[in-house]
Amino acid sequence: MSDKKKFSKIWQLFMIGGLLSVIGLFVGNTSKVVHADQLGMQIGETGNVYYDTNNIYSLSGTKNGQPWSDETAAMAVSPDNGSGDKIVFCIAPGVPFFNTNNPGYEAVDISQLPQDVQIASVIWNTHFGFGTSPSGADRITTQAVIWELLPQYGIRVDSISGIPDFQAKKQRLYDGIAAYKRLPEFNQQTVNLKFGETTTLSSSIDLNSFETMVGNTAKVNWVVSPDGHSVAITPTDPMVQKGTIAFKRSYMQGTPIALAKTGSQTVYLPSVKDPANYVVNFDIKTTGEVQIKKVDKETGMPVPDTKFIVEFSGPNAPETKTVVTDVNGLASIGEIMHGVHVKATEVNVPKPYVLGSAVGDTDVVEGEVVAGQTITLVQKNMKEKGQIIVEKTGVESGTNLWNKLYSLAGNVFEIRKEQ
Repeated sequence: MSDKKKFSKIWQLFMIGGLLSVIGLFVGNTSKVVHADQLGMQIGETGNVYYDTNNIYSLSGTKNGQPWSDETAAMAVSPDNGSGDKIVFCIAPGVPFFNTNNPGYEAVDISQLPQDVQIASVIWNTHFGFGTSPSGADRITTQAVIWELLPQYGIRVDSISGIPDFQAKKQRLYDGIAAYKRLPEFNQQTVNLKFGETTTLSSSIDLNSFETMVGNTAKVNWVVSPDGHSVAITPTDPMVQKGTIAFKRSYMQGTPIALAKTGSQTVYLPSVKDPANYVVNFDIKTTGEVQIKKVDKETGMPVPDTKFIVEFSGPNAPETKTVVTDVNGLASIGEIMHGVHVKATEVNVPKPYVLGSAVGDTDVVEGEVVAGQTITLVQKNMKEKGQIIVEKTGVESGTNLWNKLYSLAGNVFEIRKEQ
């Protein structure tokens, strides 16, 4: 109230904050997701707004730079729909209540209410604010912060009677609002994944506090560590190469609802329309490449012009292909789905090489495709070989030497390639 002398004692309870006697109704639910239909009132419904006359707090500070003071207390609404009483906050400083009980209040949409006001109203009794067992002083501090966050009033609260540590409490709630709005470092980022592998991301924000998955078009397995500061991400669908995952803090999410009555102050039923949320984009590599390599078995040198029949098996396997090695002894096939089995059978080799099966080896090399990698299947071949037999005989005696003084051993021959 801007001028307390204008009103009698009972009307000095202007900007009343929230009924202390019903605070307990809202404590201990901070880990529970509260949906819009559980917040208790819908637009057009009515109720009785009342306040606690036994605990009145005096506030001092400035309004638009000028000295200002007022009084407040705790308030709640008793909905006419029979649901339980609910805590509310004043959002119309300077407008009085005229009675302890004020029936005839109607729920109206107030989506234009500043985001930070909405956040303060839902986090004050959570770990972001004063914890799950807040005091009456914490409740009144929250009301003071809400007034400060309403820019049209220009209010700054410097002190509250009975709350000697008000400034510290106020800062704690402002810090809590900032913490609630902070998002993981990878929000809106694109993360590259490989099918068949798990990627871990780190976060300075507790990911467990974003308890509701909004969507998962990437079809990834998302496992947050117990401390909430890392997440293991594993693609699960080899057909999905792009997608997103999104989470939000859905606690107390709902349409912002105010309770209004002509000639009386307006109060706010705590909720947040657009809670803190984040989204991560993914590029998922689901295919790999197979490279067939043909080399000389003895020298390791590449062998070009070798033909292979390449067969594939497994989910999403391509059709059989025929490939021929290039000058480097290589033949490659790309964009094969992860996990597909590859069987390459050598069917033709350039001279002077022979198929492996001709010398007791195999003509087949096999392997499985790995997403984002090139697997190399190596086939080694021998050159075809002949035999040179050198026979030494006597001119007259042939191989039947005349006596032991004659010998065919010890002769040296030089073999040259024909020019």
